[in-house]
Amino acid sequence: MGVSKKHKIVLYALCHYLQECNKRFSDAPLSMSVSKISFIEMAKKAKICDKSIRALYKNLEDLENKKYLNYSSRQLRLTQKGLGLYNKINREVGPFVNITKSDVSKFTKGQVVFR
Repeated sequence: MGVSKKHKIVLYALCHYLQECNKRFSDAPLSMSVSKISFIEMAKKAKICDKSIRALYKNLEDLENKKYLNYSSRQLRLTQKGLGLYNKINREVGPFVNITKSDVSKFTKGQVVFR
């Protein structure tokens, strides 16, 4: 059985969150991990998902059961399988994310007209 769209969103959000946090430690031999509750709180505050806390927790458990995440010592970590799925999702949505990150108005010369 494949991974649902909801699971992909949660996995993508977790991977992106860990990558952004790990940028701080790029020059040190350290890596960031996060607890389930910390990730769920961040997801709710950032309005990544409109799900309840219990639904997010259940999605993380499902990803763990499907071997996309590893939950040990109360910390979430990606598995190789999870990283592979993240890379696949990133290739699909990467161009859209790049468009939203760039300021397109700098690259084009538009014409202004009255409405």
